[in-house]
Amino acid sequence: MKFRFSARIFFGIFIVAAVLSACVLPEKSDPFERLPESKIEVVRGTIFPFSVSISTRATHRLERDGKLVSYLASKIVNLDDFLNREVELEGFFRREKMREIFWAEKVRLLDIPESKISEKKETRFSTRKFSFKFPSNWEHSRSPDGTVYFLDKNDPARRVFFQFSAEKLDSNDKKIDPNVLISNLAGVKKISTDQFGRERQEITLFSNIFDRKYTLIFTANFEDFEKKKEFFRLLNSFVEGEKNVENAIENDKKVAAEEEAARISNLKNGESASEKTSEKKEEEMISEQTSEDSAPPPAPHCRRIL
Repeated sequence: MKFRFSARIFFGIFIVAAVLSACVLPEKSDPFERLPESKIEVVRGTIFPFSVSISTRATHRLERDGKLVSYLASKIVNLDDFLNREVELEGFFRREKMREIFWAEKVRLLDIPESKISEKKETRFSTRKFSFKFPSNWEHSRSPDGTVYFLDKNDPARRVFFQFSAEKLDSNDKKIDPNVLISNLAGVKKISTDQFGRERQEITLFSNIFDRKYTLIFTANFEDFEKKKEFFRLLNSFVEGEKNVENAIENDKKVAAEEEAARISNLKNGESASEKTSEKKEEEMISEQTSEDSAPPPAPHCRRIL
């Protein structure tokens, strides 16, 4: 009985110690910690204006088959650009006072043929602390040590040509004199040739906010001019800091919404040009017909009498 009691006391002390140590010891920081995922809803219908009142921040309404789907608002999508258009909206519902409002963050037109949709050219790699854009024809995978490897989707050999990692600074890093400034980050750039004769750029950028460094290693053949330009654009799109990452993502959404609105304008211009061409052909046909009708009759054929 005594043994059982002692064992219980020992076990209890062990649990308390474990809990306290979990509270005191700092958790290992993950540089690739993802942004919190919000629950995204999708709604479809036609957008109509809505009279603004003091009881709601809704500015528009979405209807489908003559019935109200939801009241709408958005800080990203200019809903006026999509009046009377059938759309698919992505966003989230939020109850405000007496109404539930759908806040739209992304819009896609449903009443324009798919062939009119332009392909997405860039994708954003985002974590809570940093973000950058890369071409949509690249894909990536992350290894257990945190390194992210990129390759070209169209490359049958599946060769990695770009790798990215975020690591803690060490004592030697603080002794290095920077020789580049990229996206407002000081860093060190080294250029060499790898075993396959490809140019190898190794760029280390030092964070302005965190005790970290970002290492980017890019390899390319001499003739890969387009890929080099894409890598340069990637470097210039780099941002760090939670607020800056959020702003960059929000800006991407605004640009996407503006491009979707431009599709409406392009379609209207195309239809207008087509109508003008059709009208012009019709006018030409009428003009030709009128000319034929008003032409004098041919003179009768007379034989000369000697």
